[in-house]
Amino acid sequence: MVVLIFHSCKTDDILKTASISALNCSEATFSATATSGVSYTATASVPYTGGNGIAYPAGTAVASSGVTGLIATLSAGTLASGNGIASFVITGTPNIAGTASFSIELGGQSCILALPVVQSKANVSTLTGTITPTTGTSGTAYTGIIILDYTGGNGGTYDASTASSTGVEGLTATLAAGTLANGTGKLTYTISGTPTSAGTATFNISFGGQTFTVTLTVAAGSTGTANPAKDTVVIVYSGTTATVNNAFSNDGVSVAVSGADVTITSKNTIKEIVYLLSGTASKGSFKIYSEYKFNITMKGVSLTNSAGPAINIQSGKKVQLMY
Repeated sequence: MVVLIFHSCKTDDILKTASISALNCSEATFSATATSGVSYTATASVPYTGGNGIAYPAGTAVASSGVTGLIATLSAGTLASGNGIASFVITGTPNIAGTASFSIELGGQSCILALPVVQSKANVSTLTGTITPTTGTSGTAYTGIIILDYTGGNGGTYDASTASSTGVEGLTATLAAGTLANGTGKLTYTISGTPTSAGTATFNISFGGQTFTVTLTVAAGSTGTANPAKDTVVIVYSGTTATVNNAFSNDGVSVAVSGADVTITSKNTIKEIVYLLSGTASKGSFKIYSEYKFNITMKGVSLTNSAGPAINIQSGKKVQLMY
């Protein structure tokens, strides 16, 4: 006798694979904004329709095209029965601004995932520069340029900006909007205006996370005399002595000098005064008490003081240090 035995199988016991009807890249959202040249990690949430409720494994990395430097990887999950959301993790550093495109797949369907990459703002590692011509004359219109050499440019964009002269006023340096090179490059500021006095015109330029100070020597006009810069107290160190040109002696600023130790006491509460330090002293110091914000510009100054700090700020007001 031959006995035949049959076993019935449930449909659920048959091995199934994840499948969907459509993958909708055009409706994808991203958890963070991508910026050129900046490390990026985010999740793209991509809608799908017609899911069959089956689990699916993590996908293989898909490299971006267009904007390169990124990869997208499907995260493991389980499809909804119907409509749902699939997650793709995107990592890397986009090389330029534009659109990073990924050809992604899930459940037998595919589409092109498009990630917008915005242009980074300007950033540089170092700034050095020169001014031409190097001298001007008080009361006479001046036209010149500042050339700044930079390193570490990130290819970012920058807006137009200006820097007004301090010390000797009346001059403005203007930079047109533009885009940095990736690496080294140059920035050109155009200077125009008329110096209001003789002395030193100082441009404190801040750009791309760095600062640089450029100075212009302004001589007295032929019909006038050399007047001190009207918003600057000039301190020049020389060995064991210091000389001070105090443009605010009648406006609440007093100066005490002992050898090469200079102490400023300012009762001024209106003008942001510039204290311009230069020269060299082996036993010198600069101490300041101020009731208003101020600027210390150190132009090639070298101070040492074995008895205490060479620069001693005794003020709770905002101070800007420029080099």
